[in-house]
Amino acid sequence: CAVQSYDARLLHLVEVACGAGVPGKPGIGGKAGFGGIGGLGGNGGFGGVGGRGGHSSDHSGVMPYGRPGVGGNPGQKGYDGFKGQDSETGFAGNIGLKGGLSFVVLSPDGQHILEQAAYRYDVQIDPRTVQITSAVDDGIIEPNEKIIVTSFNVQNVGAMTLPDGALASMVTSKTVNFHPMKVALPPLRPQETHTVVQEFYGRVFDVPPPNKPGPYKGEAHFDTRVDLLGRAFDSAKTSHRLVVQYPVKIENISSPENLSRGEQGRVDITIVNISSLPYGNFSGSGGQVTLRVHLDKRLSPAANPHAPFTNQFSIHHDSNTQDSFYIDIIRIEPAGKITVTFNLALSNRAELFERCPVQTDVILRGKLIEYHHYFVRVTPFYITSDPPAEVLFITDHQISRREFVLWQRLFQLLSVRVDFWDRDKYGGVSYKEFTQNRHENSWVGRHGGSLILYPNACVNLIDPDDVIEHLNDRKMLGKEDFIENDSAVIFIQSNVSSEETSREIKQYVKDMCQAGQKITLEGKDYGGKHVSGPALDDFKSKRSNLVKSLEEQSPTNRCYVTTHQTMPRKLKLLSYTYGSVEINRFPIEQTSKFMIITRDMSKFLADDVNMSVTQKEVPLGNNWAQTLIYVVYGLPTRVKFRILQGRVDSDVTFVTPSGYKLSIVDIAQLALTREILAEVKCYRLHMPKLAVFSSLVLENLDSFVRNTQQVFGIITAVKIFAKENIPSKQKEIKLRVLDYCRRVKRSLITFGGKQIGKQFNSVKGYSVKGKRLYYEDLISQDHTFEPHLRNDNEPNNEYDLTL
Repeated sequence: CAVQSYDARLLHLVEVACGAGVPGKPGIGGKAGFGGIGGLGGNGGFGGVGGRGGHSSDHSGVMPYGRPGVGGNPGQKGYDGFKGQDSETGFAGNIGLKGGLSFVVLSPDGQHILEQAAYRYDVQIDPRTVQITSAVDDGIIEPNEKIIVTSFNVQNVGAMTLPDGALASMVTSKTVNFHPMKVALPPLRPQETHTVVQEFYGRVFDVPPPNKPGPYKGEAHFDTRVDLLGRAFDSAKTSHRLVVQYPVKIENISSPENLSRGEQGRVDITIVNISSLPYGNFSGSGGQVTLRVHLDKRLSPAANPHAPFTNQFSIHHDSNTQDSFYIDIIRIEPAGKITVTFNLALSNRAELFERCPVQTDVILRGKLIEYHHYFVRVTPFYITSDPPAEVLFITDHQISRREFVLWQRLFQLLSVRVDFWDRDKYGGVSYKEFTQNRHENSWVGRHGGSLILYPNACVNLIDPDDVIEHLNDRKMLGKEDFIENDSAVIFIQSNVSSEETSREIKQYVKDMCQAGQKITLEGKDYGGKHVSGPALDDFKSKRSNLVKSLEEQSPTNRCYVTTHQTMPRKLKLLSYTYGSVEINRFPIEQTSKFMIITRDMSKFLADDVNMSVTQKEVPLGNNWAQTLIYVVYGLPTRVKFRILQGRVDSDVTFVTPSGYKLSIVDIAQLALTREILAEVKCYRLHMPKLAVFSSLVLENLDSFVRNTQQVFGIITAVKIFAKENIPSKQKEIKLRVLDYCRRVKRSLITFGGKQIGKQFNSVKGYSVKGKRLYYEDLISQDHTFEPHLRNDNEPNNEYDLTL
């Protein structure tokens, strides 16, 4: 098959498909030949020669021969020859040859072949030879920048000569727009290469101002093209990818994440030049670079007296933009970087835990090319006061301004002073983070007699020894020499699974136990009697009984199993040892106030955020109310006395699901009752909180009269507990408790008259709808863990930290 043309260009427009010819059929084999006829028999042989005559004797004595014998008969005729063998069948013929295609260029008269080949001409561009440069020749392609394709190689990879008329061009795409231009290629012999030296001008598409922080980095694409008579060569199309970015960008911003009111912080902004040209405010640079810093109204730039003099940048203000200032980059070298430094000052008008936004823009040749935004969190200073505030509030970045407003309302309702320790500002709680180094101005050891309140608690950041030291700190409660622990710690954990929480708390309690008295039991002291040997439940039961026995011997501290080795061994008949067990007395007495709250408060009050700060009735079950109840219990006893005396002005009430309403005074009364009962349960003659409560009431009858119902509620609950629970062997303790209650009752009735007496007779124990009400009824017991208290409702294995 041949494609012929007088014009070689027309061959580019032809599409020819030429397949193989149909194969020839095999030839038929020839038939077998017939066998030949047998040959004729041969003639008979000649007769044999006669024998010699025999000897005879005559008279002469001569013995002559006899006569010859007669000749033999002729031989018989020979047999005919065998038939010849038939010939074999002939072989099949071979498959026909594949059909051929050729392209032919004829002379104008059609008499001569000028060129002939099995393949046409074809054009290919080597993408490695495409030379691209930018208008600003700095090695960087910017958005909206002109680019120039200066040269590339074209090769004829076909088998015929490329004729005149082929045109090379660049194809406009969505991201690169080329000026329409085509360059004619000369005729090219097969495998000949031609270098196109011509400038093709294009422009990378522009991008709008950035809508997300960080430097811009994109891509642009375009294709090369060669066509002949309007039809493109497929193999000449090559795609080119350009990285589009700006020559300068911000590499890093180091800024103060936390500032207190009136405090300054240093900002360092590092700018890097990734191009091969210098940039800045001078002749011959790649362009002017300016930083524009937008500040929240609560922030302002401040001079840094410690900053070294530099000629790399200058800072100035624009009177028309009060919330911004500008930093002109004087010079930044190719592939170099500079760091701009300035200070930010936080206004005294800023509110705690607000987040003040800061935005830094990068402006190149007057165009915004990049921005970054960050926040400065308004955090409190830690101020050591004497005496310390009633609450040390440990905060971190998880507390928002909206959330803090609810905390603030809580503290205001209780009329308590608050000191702050911000974990993020000071880098840790007990120690500087990732070290065992104390802070220069540490809170540790300074807040005895106060409540340490740690919401969103990460217990691993507060040393167990610091908690023990705080809770065992003894402070004077009243005028009399009653010294007792009045410190408290409340951890509120959130954003943790129940399994993770349990594991973390158990390990923390175990770490605290190391500071307590250690009791090791083994041999017969840790064993029992069995017929056929002990079972697993026997080990657990024995450990439980040992713990209970030790707690009965000294009820002031509960006990925990911290380690045990199970190695059962027979001692004698029916007697076995289980191995060994180590029990530690918890180093904090049961009269202490130590709570770990695992209630989900990750949204502190996401269900309460719409609650008005002036709301007068609050559901008892919501997070804010529950938190207030925990805090009231943890507050120093003197604060509860203040509330009972009516020195806290609050008309907020807390509504139970049944509709019953409780006041702040009611909650303080139930919390104080719990503290006093914790003392009574220790069966000690020294009961400082009950003694101070009694003395305070007797000395300030006029201030307690307005809340006599709550006072009577306390002494009634204490009296009922003493009568029903203090064993007869502790008769002296029971009499002392009853005496305190009797004195308070008598004094109030004497001071207030018959009306007060009627109130007492109507109390019959503080109750709701006939049911005696205790502090525990106000909180969720499932989410409250007090490791220093034995809870009758806790699982049987709660005492065993090894399980």
